[in-house]
Amino acid sequence: MKHSNRIGQLWTLAVGLGIGVVAATAGIASADTSPPVDPFALIDPLASIDPAQSVNLNDFAVSIDGITLFHQGSATATSDMGDIAIAVGDHSTATATVGTGDFASAFGDNSTALASGGNFDTASSVGTGAFTAAIEGNNDLASMFGNDGSALAFGGNNDIASLFGNDSTITAGGALGGNNDLAYVLDPFATVGSTAVAGEGGNFDLAAAFGDDLGASAITHDFIVSILPML
Repeated sequence: MKHSNRIGQLWTLAVGLGIGVVAATAGIASADTSPPVDPFALIDPLASIDPAQSVNLNDFAVSIDGITLFHQGSATATSDMGDIAIAVGDHSTATATVGTGDFASAFGDNSTALASGGNFDTASSVGTGAFTAAIEGNNDLASMFGNDGSALAFGGNNDIASLFGNDSTITAGGALGGNNDLAYVLDPFATVGSTAVAGEGGNFDLAAAFGDDLGASAITHDFIVSILPML
């Protein structure tokens, strides 16, 4: 029942996004001279993402249950049965395959979201050049809000990689595996970017960086905690 509710909600989202694109196209046809809406300006109060880097809404794709519902411009969305993929932005790519209940959304030019190889995985990218992947495990979550970075949750189950900021790289789970790991970076004013790695053979590990040019690591053993800066 929970999965059915989720699919229904995401169907509503997909249809709503499609209506928005149609409305935008109609506005152009009627010679609407109002400036284009900048989604980042609406959802990023800290302005960590440059408002000038607006998403091109002419690039838009939605795929649900392996069926392409919308495809316009250079955006690409690919799904399998029971999965949902939504991509918005120039050369954005969203892929939800090889599993059930997977959800991938890429919102931004050259952004990528990949949920694959497991069940009920979620990958969400918001930002120019943002890359997220929730793969090779179940119930993994990878999310990024920022430009030119990556958030990866893979190799285990129930792993979470969450990034808010530019130019950072985080991993939960990892090539050596690990379950119930959390990697987190909060760096909204990044000039260099930070890193956080949790898992890599360990379980229930936490690596978190709050600031710029930091490296948090909690790996190879269970219940390891690394939080930077140390307060």
